[in-house]
Amino acid sequence: MHPFHWKLKDCLEELSLDIRGQLLQENQASDDQELIIRWTRPENLSKQMAGWSSEAKRVWKEMLFRWGASPLPESYAANQQTGLSPARFRAGLTHLRQYGGVYQLRRAFGEPCYGVPVDVRYAGYEENLPAPKAVMQKELGSAPAVPLWQLLLPFLLFLDREEITLTKEGQIHKRWLRKLDVELDSDFSGLEYTPWGGQEVPGVAMLRTLGEEMGWMEEKSGRLCLQPQRLHPWLYLHARDMSASLYQWCKKKLLSMHPEWEGLWWWMERYGSRRWRSLQEGVIGWCHAAGATAHIGKMREEVEKRWLRPLAALGWMELIKQGGETWWRWSIWAPFMLPETPTWEGFVQPDLEVLISPLFPLHRQWMLAQFADPMGGNPMAVYELNAASIRRGLEKGLALKDMLKVLEGIGEGPLPDNVSVMLRAWAEQAGRIRFRRMLLMELGDEGIADEIGGNPDLSPYMEEELSSRVFAVKEDKLTDLVQVLDQLGYSPQSEPGDEDTPWWMKPPEQKLLAKGRAEDPEITVVNALPTLEQAIPGLQQIPRMWTAQMRSYHPGTVQEMMRRAIQLELDIRMELKSNKKGYFTPKYIVQEGRDWSIEGVWEGEIPDRVGIREIQQIQIVSF
Repeated sequence: MHPFHWKLKDCLEELSLDIRGQLLQENQASDDQELIIRWTRPENLSKQMAGWSSEAKRVWKEMLFRWGASPLPESYAANQQTGLSPARFRAGLTHLRQYGGVYQLRRAFGEPCYGVPVDVRYAGYEENLPAPKAVMQKELGSAPAVPLWQLLLPFLLFLDREEITLTKEGQIHKRWLRKLDVELDSDFSGLEYTPWGGQEVPGVAMLRTLGEEMGWMEEKSGRLCLQPQRLHPWLYLHARDMSASLYQWCKKKLLSMHPEWEGLWWWMERYGSRRWRSLQEGVIGWCHAAGATAHIGKMREEVEKRWLRPLAALGWMELIKQGGETWWRWSIWAPFMLPETPTWEGFVQPDLEVLISPLFPLHRQWMLAQFADPMGGNPMAVYELNAASIRRGLEKGLALKDMLKVLEGIGEGPLPDNVSVMLRAWAEQAGRIRFRRMLLMELGDEGIADEIGGNPDLSPYMEEELSSRVFAVKEDKLTDLVQVLDQLGYSPQSEPGDEDTPWWMKPPEQKLLAKGRAEDPEITVVNALPTLEQAIPGLQQIPRMWTAQMRSYHPGTVQEMMRRAIQLELDIRMELKSNKKGYFTPKYIVQEGRDWSIEGVWEGEIPDRVGIREIQQIQIVSF
């Protein structure tokens, strides 16, 4: 079942005014915002829990630490192992819905389920999970993390220039896999226990999944093709937004394997930093809160191989072993580690290599890669300028002046002289016979040609004179040229389109906007608040005397009470003649000669068989 990422605000917006009014009254809140504050701040949540029923507290903990980010299915009440009977579990779930912390969800397919809004879950984790204490005092070196986008960009560039063919089954042909593996030149062994671990080249499988789910690539006619209209605006994202988009995708993928551990992921985000943290401490804290202390060792191993190693392979985390223990810290590329205004740098070197820092804007890296060969590198990406790469740039539609302009924008100072000289020589060598695009201004007659051709105010906008009435003009000055011509009393008929300009040379038509509500088109919140009678049908038909208090009854009445309790999956509160007493969940009535016995479990999952005549006092538990 997919994780539930709606916030409390999203859930409330799905409810009618009447239902929301009931929740406000239950929480003594004046409006939705106050209700949200009551549920999403740990100190307020702790106060609210003091007034909850014992069943609600048990179910709440089960939802946080047994289900985590995943909704709880309707059928779980009959099979859960919390020590509560199915009826008491449903009662606790109903109380939580009445309080406003749990919502019934419907999907297009499958049974109804129940979800806790993500911001409410986070408040619950903060209320339950302790802050870390163990910190590595000394600074230890670790291999620098390679940011995911530094692996992704070569893959996308390769896809842009090559026709990657697919098998009938939709898999990338092995010869392309080998080429991509060499192109990426990275260690993806940390992905062994992820959905891509069984693939021949896990890194390529991961990047393909990422690209397809982001909409940057798709299968077409047996080939894997780039989708520029979707990729284009993403390349222009601010560094933190770009990092966040990739990180959230990775988080969603890894969390979907173990949604019940969401509290531990929250703990790592909440308390993680550039200081080394102990994996052991985080796992112990989670296991204590979840009541799973018997599984600390196994869980530590699972978390390391299914989360930490993949996060390190994807560039979000750094790991070291010290004293037989695993220590971790977030890399500088995680979105919450990046500064508000990230800085970047680049260098164009006399040896015709271009060095780019990882935070260099991706749309500018894409432009650079059209006429420079990516050579890998960590942390600085290295590009090489050579005759073949310059020829490729010309074939892609770049003029020499465009390439020089890109290079001039990388470093702070002027380009090394030999770089400009070599680029011009290679461009001339490649262009002995060449086609080029230019923007032409055609003049209607010789008179206007003499006026405009001899006007010094227009010379900054001219590229060259091709004939007495045809001039090549500078494309980047077109708008200014039109304005000047208007001011001089000339009215150009139209501005040319840019249909032939490569997509990566134009700014995106629209920006990527931050998402509001988590996308899940199949899910709806049920607009209802249940009563206990609806959650436990038949509860109202039980005689009030049987539920009021513990008392003695005739064995025949006790037997009938047990039948009703089994039928409705209710608990019994009883005291035996041996003075043993407590909550008991009856399962079966068994005849033993002339007598009858009840098979069931005491609270705490302790099985037992109790004779009807052994019961001193009994009461059916209501809510």
